[in-house]
Amino acid sequence: MSQFSRSVVKVLQNYSPTQPYSKESDEWKLLSEVGLVPQIKKMTHNEIVDWLIFERANVSKEAIVEAFLVGVGGGFPQMRCGISAYAYAMHFPSHAYIKKATDISNCSTCLVNVETKIDVTFLHRCRLSGSLVGSNPLGDKAAFYLATHREKVGYVEDVGGGIFDEGVRLFGLILKLIENSSDKTVPRTLVNDIRKIKELKLTAEQAKFFIDLLGYIGVLQPKGQCCYINEFFGDVEPRKTHSSDWAYPVDFWTGGDGVNMDAVNFWFGGQFDSVVG
Repeated sequence: MSQFSRSVVKVLQNYSPTQPYSKESDEWKLLSEVGLVPQIKKMTHNEIVDWLIFERANVSKEAIVEAFLVGVGGGFPQMRCGISAYAYAMHFPSHAYIKKATDISNCSTCLVNVETKIDVTFLHRCRLSGSLVGSNPLGDKAAFYLATHREKVGYVEDVGGGIFDEGVRLFGLILKLIENSSDKTVPRTLVNDIRKIKELKLTAEQAKFFIDLLGYIGVLQPKGQCCYINEFFGDVEPRKTHSSDWAYPVDFWTGGDGVNMDAVNFWFGGQFDSVVG
């Protein structure tokens, strides 16, 4: 499938799961015409676990990273988001549902409910944020992101590699900006700093989710907090404040933590060593 048109992006961004498009609506017809047929289905916990593990096994880290950098270079959030899902899935365990003692129906391992409503249109809207969004459980979103990466839904063909090269350049600027941040920098202020890189073309919301993503993949790694590329921790998501809407673990990051070069090298090899460090 080719890149999302502006009209498709607008329809997805305007979608609300509380008011799904009817089959008679122009929005439904447009999405159906481009292969994004709106559908809502139910999946059990065990089906979601199997789905995520299947998708993890059928994508490569190299392809995920390439898509991410093309997404950075061309301003395509639907291509950036897969790397956050891959990080989440890396150590996701195969397991059966066991109810968490303190919850009504959440799994004690991953927090996925015994049954989950999967709204495909809403998940496409989530992809346009450029990252995993919301708090745990994230298993269904991660599986969907990896599946749409594998199928290249809404992807752009980077003929000649120019968009990828621009992504490498821009991501280098991001890393350098973060490395030079003051100790007082926090995710909220980093949003404004990153948006000063005009070529990124990030809205305030997309910049927020981009910073969330950097936390998911370990590039923004607060000292003393867990990291998805090292372990799965579906039932550990503390917040810095009760009202915080930042994802874990980036919620606890400050400029003093800098850039985690171990994570940068894990994803990108040594191509950014000359930029940071």
